[in-house]
Amino acid sequence: MNDRLNLSADLMRIGEWLYKGENELADQFLSSNKAIARRLKLDEWWQKIQGREGGQKRAAERALTLAAILA
Repeated sequence: MNDRLNLSADLMRIGEWLYKGENELADQFLSSNKAIARRLKLDEWWQKIQGREGGQKRAAERALTLAAILA
């Protein structure tokens, strides 16, 4: 449960950073949370966010959507 809530909070930050173009911070948090995402079976979502599939703003939207789902 704590992993989900912590990941949700980090995803909100990641979404904001991606939207603002602060890629270095977003990438750092995406890398550090990858194991938690894998443990929660979120690999497909994670790959789309990390790979910026659909563009930067779409990745930000996905991060914020996933944060809401996990909360």
